[in-house]
Formats: sequence, structure tokens, C-alpha cells
Amino acid sequence: MSTFRRRRGSYGSIHSENDFGRDELDGLSYEFQDGELFYTTEQKLPWKTICFVMFFLIVGMICLTTAGLIFTEVIDQTYVDRASPLLILGSLMIIPGGYYGYILFSILAKREGYSWEDIPEI
Repeated sequence: MSTFRRRRGSYGSIHSENDFGRDELDGLSYEFQDGELFYTTEQKLPWKTICFVMFFLIVGMICLTTAGLIFTEVIDQTYVDRASPLLILGSLMIIPGGYYGYILFSILAKREGYSWEDIPEI
């Protein structure tokens, strides 16, 4: 009756005691230490990205609010030709600003599933 043992550092192949695996031939150990693969460094906050997110969010809200006030005739109608570009610019700026602003808020609120890795670094 032959006994089988698992070979270290291999793809999980099983061989008998009479077979010599690579570990026994070259004397190298293929086992990983606990902290070998994962190391922690002090994480830098992506300040530049955070500033861009806040800029897009604030300017997008200002553009959309101004366009809405022009369209509802709260602001004088002499500026009605500027409402459409403000609406387009505000929409283009508030989409990424709102998305990453929500992620930023979720990170600061320490919600599960959100981390600083979710915000790209510029």
C-alpha cells in the first residue's frame, strides 16, 4: 500500500513517496511567509482628485442652477442665449462630480464596501 502526500510549491499535484519532486531536488522552499505578499504602507490621500471632484460638483451645481433660473425667467431674459450652454456645461460637470462626490462621502462616512482605492489618483 502506498501513501500519498501533497507536494509543496506545485500546482497541487499528488505523488507517491518514491517520486522526487522539485522541492526535494533543489532544496528550495516555495512556501510564503505571512507578510511576504501583503505589505502596508501609509496611504496618501489623493488631494488633487478630491479638489477636482469638489470643483466639478460645485461648478456643475452653479451652472445648472443659473440655467434653471434663466429658463424659469427669474433672471432677466436678456441672458436667455446663455442658458443652453450653461445647462450642457453643468450637466457634463455634475455627472462625474456627483458620482465621485458620493463615493467620497461614503468613504468619509465609513460605509462598508467603500475605500480610498475607489477614487482614482490623478
